[in-house]
Amino acid sequence: MNTKLLMSAAFAAILTIGCCNQLHAQKRHANVESVEVFEEEFNKDGTSKKQKVSESKFDSFGNEIETIEYEDGKVSEKHVYTYDDKGNKISEMKTKSDGKKERIEYKYNDDNLRIEKSEYSEKGRLKSRKTYVYKTK
Repeated sequence: MNTKLLMSAAFAAILTIGCCNQLHAQKRHANVESVEVFEEEFNKDGTSKKQKVSESKFDSFGNEIETIEYEDGKVSEKHVYTYDDKGNKISEMKTKSDGKKERIEYKYNDDNLRIEKSEYSEKGRLKSRKTYVYKTK
């Protein structure tokens, strides 16, 4: 077998393994529909208090699509997330306990690296923007 053909086959195998590993990583929690998180605090006398602090729902790809946060047994915030076809989180709608809503939008470059996070008020006013600058090798 000639060297070029052998090198091409090896390169194709490496690419295939890399793609499969990436796909597996994206799908590894695809069977989880939801999760509830509880916190238990212990007193010096040995008694404890257990409360639910959050619950999350996931789509069929394993992406978190909704989270509800609790404080003292009451809803404090609700977050709803959307994703693009590459699995990147592109938006988040946050609803606070007083009913006020905020929107967060995310942008990515061609390598699926987050390059921007913008937060908007309920009235659509830009409140803040973070930009991400990557140094590559």
